[in-house]
Amino acid sequence: MLHPGWIVAIAVVGLFVLLALHDIFQRKSALKHNFPVIGWVRYLFESQRTKIRQYFISGPRDERPYNLRQREYVYRSAKQLPSSTGFGSDAELDVPGAWAFLNSAFPTLESEAPDDSARPPVIGPHRREPFQPRSFVNIADMSYGSLGRNAVQALSRGASLSGVWLGSGEGSLTPHHTAFECDRVLEIGSGLFGVRELDGTFSLERLKKLMPQVKAITIKLSQGAKPGSGGVLPMAKITAEIAKIRNIPRDHDCHSPNRFKEFHDVPSMLAWIAMLQAETGKPVGIKFCLGDKRFVEELLDTLEGTPEEVGPDFIMLDGAEGGTGAAPPSLADNMGTPIRQALPWLDNALRAAGLRQRIRVIAAGRFAIASEVAFGLAMGADFINIARGFLLAMGCIQAQECHTNRCPTGITTHSPWLQAGLDPTDKGTRVASYALRLRSDLMTVVRSVGLASPSELNRHHVVINDDDRAARTMAEVFPYPVGAGPVAPPPFAPRSGR
Repeated sequence: MLHPGWIVAIAVVGLFVLLALHDIFQRKSALKHNFPVIGWVRYLFESQRTKIRQYFISGPRDERPYNLRQREYVYRSAKQLPSSTGFGSDAELDVPGAWAFLNSAFPTLESEAPDDSARPPVIGPHRREPFQPRSFVNIADMSYGSLGRNAVQALSRGASLSGVWLGSGEGSLTPHHTAFECDRVLEIGSGLFGVRELDGTFSLERLKKLMPQVKAITIKLSQGAKPGSGGVLPMAKITAEIAKIRNIPRDHDCHSPNRFKEFHDVPSMLAWIAMLQAETGKPVGIKFCLGDKRFVEELLDTLEGTPEEVGPDFIMLDGAEGGTGAAPPSLADNMGTPIRQALPWLDNALRAAGLRQRIRVIAAGRFAIASEVAFGLAMGADFINIARGFLLAMGCIQAQECHTNRCPTGITTHSPWLQAGLDPTDKGTRVASYALRLRSDLMTVVRSVGLASPSELNRHHVVINDDDRAARTMAEVFPYPVGAGPVAPPPFAPRSGR
């Protein structure tokens, strides 16, 4: 009788022989035909390339979309651990494009500007129900569909505990968004999910039913993950519940149209916005990734000279840096304008048209740590929306499997097995801890610059390295329109009377 060890060895050899025969006789892969069995090693390592690079090869600042230092900040903040570093920064501080804040000779005392003292601007002050946000940093739109139910519930709980608002994403408002009491912003995409009839036409009645649960409405013209294209929800992620909420079939991918059918130009878009504002009483804004600037120029030209209540109450500007959505590389890599170029341009356009105080600007685009949030506010935003940072707070490991339904941390999947590992109560607490750390650290930056509120940050407070490594203020790199920008602060000027 053969020893069990020999039986196992013979079985293993037999399997390799069968695999080799399969490789030799198949014709789909030349590599496996020419190198039986060995050819599989190449595919194995290729499938694990991202993980191998992340764990063993990349430096702390090398990775994209988020490097190790950014992820460490989020992870430690979410767990309420110290996020300080020792022995100095390992960032390249003198390379072209590197930026830094100009610290004040007379920083603001914490007693003069406590963490909870700064009040964000009101959105839609002329509406029947204006929206007074409680935070400068908020949770960006991520649909139930793109995210699983436990992840959405965790975000809802985190928003409730920290006071940030929660964007619904274009998949509509769901019971998971409303699981906890918090400020919510409803996003309406071109697919009209949640506010449509069976035939896909817009339903004002369905929209009004959602209004008691939201503070504002966003009309999504385009997004940074796929500018110029509608949203995509892969068939593998369409559950029966999602199909019912969105009113869509389950037998193929869910594609939103690449634009709304309800309007086709700036005048018809403004008319639709006005109808929504009148019928709901809520602030209504538009979301887009900046592309052809003539759209914004025509919009602002049309609004010049009109009463203050006319037009969108806010613009949600999405950078081309992308997000959790599935997108072809041709759009993800080579379409749209990055936020560092788009945001100063939009801010200037609004200032030149005299509309900057009338239209709030909300920016999104790969922000994660407090200094990046402050940088976005200084570039010209009133608010910063973060999506992937809050996913990292829930435990995302940047596996880049968001579109496959195989998210290993149970966030962007509808697999019951994978979702079971994500506890909404625990992860909701981590979401809140990250949001509160951002708020506290943002105020640390504000006080270091000598200010009292994030609203006071502007391009005069930031320097950027040129190609010749000479630093210029961001106000010099992106000049404000003449007579329409904040005045540069005088040097060594402490505030008094605070």
